[in-house]
Amino acid sequence: MKLATVILVGLLCLHQLVAARGSLEITLQHHSPAEAQTKAQLERLLQQYPLQRWYFTHAIVIDE
Repeated sequence: MKLATVILVGLLCLHQLVAARGSLEITLQHHSPAEAQTKAQLERLLQQYPLQRWYFTHAIVIDE
């Protein structure tokens, strides 16, 4: 029970750190036009909607 509590608290802290950072690093694997278009669309959506609450990573790699 104590281990589960420690793990849960650790995950919550990690989630808060990522959410507090509030930004994502979006990179392209092959720098193709389709990947660039996907990145632009994702950046537009991230600016339009407040989604930081659901961030579970700080880096995204778009691979066509």
